[in-house]
Amino acid sequence: MSDCPACSSFGSAFKVVASFGGDYSIHKCATCRLEYVNPMPSVQLLNDFYSSYEDVRAGTEVLKRNASRNVDRLIPLGLTPQSKLLDYGSGKNIFVSGSGENWFSYDPYTTNNDIGVLRNGYYNMITAWGVLEHVTDPLDFVRQLHVLLKKGGYLVMTTVDIDGVIPYRFKPPEHLTYWTSDAVSRLFKWLIKQFSGIEQ
Repeated sequence: MSDCPACSSFGSAFKVVASFGGDYSIHKCATCRLEYVNPMPSVQLLNDFYSSYEDVRAGTEVLKRNASRNVDRLIPLGLTPQSKLLDYGSGKNIFVSGSGENWFSYDPYTTNNDIGVLRNGYYNMITAWGVLEHVTDPLDFVRQLHVLLKKGGYLVMTTVDIDGVIPYRFKPPEHLTYWTSDAVSRLFKWLIKQFSGIEQ
């Protein structure tokens, strides 16, 4: 049995689909088809890696265009300048830049790392754009974010879809999990089981 980061509560067999010089291998869950790095890197290794991290595919102009599109997508969910929003894993902080006093950002690997913004039950909406694939424990990650939401709030995330067309495959230790729609569904079913009343 393997501890799949998306459906470990169910237990799952796995197969090894790639290996990286003995440092990492990529396991594929037989149940939800999530592909994940094994072993997960240490906190110190990730701190060292992200101290000089730069995504060459995500220049400032690209990030600004993506931020504008993402804001438009959130408006039907009720997003307004008055909404209390947290952008977790904010990187260059472009998503909330210039948005006013109610939108906050947090990223443990940047200067936007004031833990004072991590307020339980405070936010109408939490976004995590392209963050899920970077975390070592997705179950704990979504649990922690849910605690920060007001009742009826929204947790909005994007991640890599391994069933889609992507310009790369495996990138440890940058990307640690590689998601299918089934794996994402199981992740949120687990969260719903932990906390009743979450908006889907």
